[in-house]
Amino acid sequence: MLLATSFFLSVSSHSTGAEQNREIDDRFTRSIYAGAGMGFSVLEPNTRKIAGWDLNDTTGTGGQIQLGIDLFKQMSLEFHSARLGSAGLSPSGRIKYDVNALSALIYAGGNRDRFKRTGLTAYGRGGFGVLRNSAVGEVPFRTIDANHLLWGAGVEYMHMNGFGARAEVISVAEDVRYGQFGMIYRFGQPRYLESSTEALSAESSVTAEDNSEQVVRNDPPLPPPPPPPPLLEHSAPEPVAKNECSTIDGEIDGIRFDIGAADLTATARSVLDSVAATLAKCPELPLTVSAHTDSLGTEKTNYILSHRRAWAVINYLRSAGVNLLRMTPRAFGETRPVDNNNTESGRRNNRRVELIANNPGGDATPNL
Repeated sequence: MLLATSFFLSVSSHSTGAEQNREIDDRFTRSIYAGAGMGFSVLEPNTRKIAGWDLNDTTGTGGQIQLGIDLFKQMSLEFHSARLGSAGLSPSGRIKYDVNALSALIYAGGNRDRFKRTGLTAYGRGGFGVLRNSAVGEVPFRTIDANHLLWGAGVEYMHMNGFGARAEVISVAEDVRYGQFGMIYRFGQPRYLESSTEALSAESSVTAEDNSEQVVRNDPPLPPPPPPPPLLEHSAPEPVAKNECSTIDGEIDGIRFDIGAADLTATARSVLDSVAATLAKCPELPLTVSAHTDSLGTEKTNYILSHRRAWAVINYLRSAGVNLLRMTPRAFGETRPVDNNNTESGRRNNRRVELIANNPGGDATPNL
């Protein structure tokens, strides 16, 4: 057990380090899994019709192996084979129990939608099992009906690296019940979102431009940002009331994102066109771009996703002529919801970007 725990932790640490610079696609995918467990059983063969024979030991220890496939978010199909120990009889002898079965597992909870069902989920089990009995000693017995329905329930905790733990109870027919703890492993490599590396590259380039210290590098210097589009002769900034600049403050209605996405919608682009026009009239106004997500997915992936959303807005405003150095990105992930993440409309409101106008001398500090 100590060796298994050490291996689990080392794989987890390696996986986490490798994923720091890439965003994992945390959506459900079909996975094949295998596992094994050990536990205790209650075995109660019927001795009422055999005169002179009684039960004197109804508990046993046993083990189980399983092989399964996650077919859908809600369901897995699993073959499992268990050796459950034996029941003791008086005056002498024992009856052994083995079960081979095919079950459907129905999962509950939000984590069932995640890659490898990462996190804690609960499940119910229903299926068809075949009992096999054998005797130790001279025991008069016969198996009346080997084929039985089975049912059960359990909880499962999975790590992103594929290792997980289970605790469950199962009942077969009238005379077999058992509970067990076990380990499982889901096969398959994580998928990554294609644009996550591009977002990190954008961050690196802006950091280099903002850095006042000169660092000697072997790499060629980064190209300067493209100049803003030339203004037409008649398009010089018009005098503008101070309160018009202050309208760019807080959440701007219309800058919303689809689930797990950082692409600007047509509505968001239209809103940002209007923002860019206002910023052109307020050339001295700095801007903080604060991005947020809902609570679906892990805290780490949501932070990276909010990072990408902030840069999607900044890059669009930059293409519309807003000076890049006026804009400061901030990523908050799921940490600052404005609505209930337990409803679809609430999650939609939390997938947002806020544009905050900074007064000169303000304390807006980038955290990217």
